Amino acid sequence: MLLRSLLTAFGMYSRIPVPYTGSDKDDMRFVLCFFPLVGAAEGAIMYAASCLLFYAGAGRLLFACVMTVLPVLITGGIHLDGFMDSLDGICSYADKKRRLEILSDPHTGAFAVIGALTYFTLSVGLWSEIKRDMIPLVCLGCVISRALSALGVVWFLPARSEGTAAWLASHAHKGSVTICAVLFMAAAAAAAAALKPIYISVFAVCPLCFLYHYYICKKSFGGITGDLAGYFLQLCELAVLLAAVIEGGIL
Repeated sequence: MLLRSLLTAFGMYSRIPVPYTGSDKDDMRFVLCFFPLVGAAEGAIMYAASCLLFYAGAGRLLFACVMTVLPVLITGGIHLDGFMDSLDGICSYADKKRRLEILSDPHTGAFAVIGALTYFTLSVGLWSEIKRDMIPLVCLGCVISRALSALGVVWFLPARSEGTAAWLASHAHKGSVTICAVLFMAAAAAAAAALKPIYISVFAVCPLCFLYHYYICKKSFGGITGDLAGYFLQLCELAVLLAAVIEGGIL
């Protein structure tokens, strides 16, 4: 069952080929336990790509563009889609009911397009400025963002009774998800500290993003949805990238 849950997590949240993906209740109980592991795989691929680009002598702009696009290719854009949908809802200044309707609307609004362009522009700019020894921290941030996202899904109130987040929360084993999320975050922090203890400070932005995530979910939508979970993940990873660039410039 755990192996099926692991493969289901990779099948749902990445484009990494897996031999099996399940969707029955037993499989879904532990899918979110392995969600941070998907982030670990993404981070490993990103780090390997960065080493290859450095070895090939890629210029800053090419390096930044590849590192910006690579996460989208690995995940298939599932979290970016949630980010864009959430921006349309957040920026609509409508009531909670209407905002939830906007999240379900398959059409892409102006705020989603503007937000995505802004996100990619910032990402390219930050990747072009990052120091090489700070890249592992950004890759580890993929683990922490997913661990926090999993905690939000199982512990925040769902905004509606239907949808991905509500379905996952209703089937997930909350205790196991919580323990796994904490262990993955501790492991990521320990890995950063092993490089240099001060590097842990990069991840200080993560709980701040999580508090903002809770505020937005509760105030603007009345609870969490799958789109809002994706919105948080994208925002958290960009914040980690920004913190890594700033800390790299200070140290």
